[in-house]
Amino acid sequence: MELYDYLLPAPQEVRALEVEDLGIQTFGGMKIDHTLAKQEYILKIKSTKVDITAGSKTGEFYAKQTLNQLIKLYRDNDLNGSQKIPPLFIHDLPDIETRGYYYDVTRGKVPKLKTLKLLADRLAHYKVNQLQLYVEHTFAFEGFEEMWQDASPLTAKEITELDNYCRKKHIELVPSLSTFGHLYHLLRTEKYKHLCELPNTENVPFNWPDRMLHHTIDVSNPESIEVIKNMLDQYIPLFKSDKFNICGDETFDLGRGRNEELAQKVGKGRLYVDFLKKIISHVQSHDKKVQFWGDILLEHPEYIDEIPKDALVLNWDYAPEPDEERVRKISESGLKQYLCPGVWGWNSFVNDIQMGYDNISKMAKYSQKYKVEGFLNTDWGDFGNVNSLSTSIPGMIMGAAFSWNAVKIPDYQQTCKIISRLEYGDLSGELVEKMAEFCRYEGELYNVWVNLAHYDYQRIIGEKHMWHNGQLFEKSAEEMANEAKRVSKNIDGFLTLMENAKRINPDDVSEIEVAVRGYALMWKLLAKNIEGETLNKKTPDRELQLEKQVWIKNFSRVWRVRNKKSELNRIIDLIKRL
Repeated sequence: MELYDYLLPAPQEVRALEVEDLGIQTFGGMKIDHTLAKQEYILKIKSTKVDITAGSKTGEFYAKQTLNQLIKLYRDNDLNGSQKIPPLFIHDLPDIETRGYYYDVTRGKVPKLKTLKLLADRLAHYKVNQLQLYVEHTFAFEGFEEMWQDASPLTAKEITELDNYCRKKHIELVPSLSTFGHLYHLLRTEKYKHLCELPNTENVPFNWPDRMLHHTIDVSNPESIEVIKNMLDQYIPLFKSDKFNICGDETFDLGRGRNEELAQKVGKGRLYVDFLKKIISHVQSHDKKVQFWGDILLEHPEYIDEIPKDALVLNWDYAPEPDEERVRKISESGLKQYLCPGVWGWNSFVNDIQMGYDNISKMAKYSQKYKVEGFLNTDWGDFGNVNSLSTSIPGMIMGAAFSWNAVKIPDYQQTCKIISRLEYGDLSGELVEKMAEFCRYEGELYNVWVNLAHYDYQRIIGEKHMWHNGQLFEKSAEEMANEAKRVSKNIDGFLTLMENAKRINPDDVSEIEVAVRGYALMWKLLAKNIEGETLNKKTPDRELQLEKQVWIKNFSRVWRVRNKKSELNRIIDLIKRL
């Protein structure tokens, strides 16, 4: 492979120029050509200069990102700095106009403003042009202090500053707010607990499974829509975007509590669509284009025709073999859609990069086939958001690359090699694939953190959670201990590889090291607890306790570098309870 084959996203056309290579000495010029598409550009690297022709300032910006990548690749290829970029002609434009990243800032981890700006820098470098932040309770809404008082929320000033910063990077910051399901903190407050579909849930001690899977708002209470409108009216004006994501996903409890009798009479689908349309109508009154997650609508396709045609469906599917039929249904309905894969980092300390690749690459191909409006790659923080941003970066890059050029998608091993070299300066090309080995798919042995959360739930509540199949507790302590040994065995070699990677961000190194050590530690802790319960005794393990204390200290330190305190204590408390 030529070094320029390591560019991400892969340009639509790259060819060598048959001129003498004298190195880049001066910029030739930059020209706007309105016959080109807005994001289209032509980059010519000649013997002594660089010429850029673009359809707009956005296209010019993307040409510069490609040039920056080339400079980095050729600089890093030779430690003496003598390697020069060969004469090249690059003609490029994206397959999908809108390429976004969806970042969870609500389920445990609230990033600092500087972290969000650094994320925007990285997204822009890989030509991502939309960013959404998932918010439930982590914004400082006036009059809702009881909801966010301990959450280290984002402020109006921070949102406004980030919005302006993103625009300079040719990124649209689109607001996203949970307005239907997933309202745990709102509906546990003294002021609004009566609006929860399931009564008396505020009395259940805090635990991660309940937070993830309950707390849908009471659709038949007129006060509910007024509360949601209040939050919307405060949040919408902060953003320059003409779009708004109202979420509306996973309304698991709808019709199971206060509206059970009404649901039996008219159906859960009717309850869902009627309330959703109220939210859509209010957002549209602010002259905003509405987006919403499409999972519940796809469960009730008989109501698709009732959704306003200018609303956009966020069609998510995180399976390694995503269901194409879901995409086809929305496409044939006449509704516009984004396809939304995921980076596979939720519930885990280290992302499952292989699963993320499978999911993202297939959804990119569907995006091109069905000519969708956009591609929104998701990074969720279920169960406390223990997953670090650093281990999501490979998946973020995959989403950026495959949505720009859905035809030239390299295989998994080649993708890992390219990202290792381009993002981390790892000339061996092994780093990303080695990282992926720490969270390989192992059936029930996958996602140790979510298993710990359900284990903790069982100890707090005294029963297995209705959403967990219980198989965790049938696994032997020996199997869990063996997984910990497998991970621990690979850590030292991996960290050596990380140290040798040139120009890597030191904060990334710290986060990734804590993540892989945490993955091994959690299996050890779970194995020890299961062993103790099996033998009906608890045997102190001083060495393991010391390892846990050291890790907690490092995890807390790394967390605070990029994030506000937010819900760090809840994660630490769970680990200490083991």
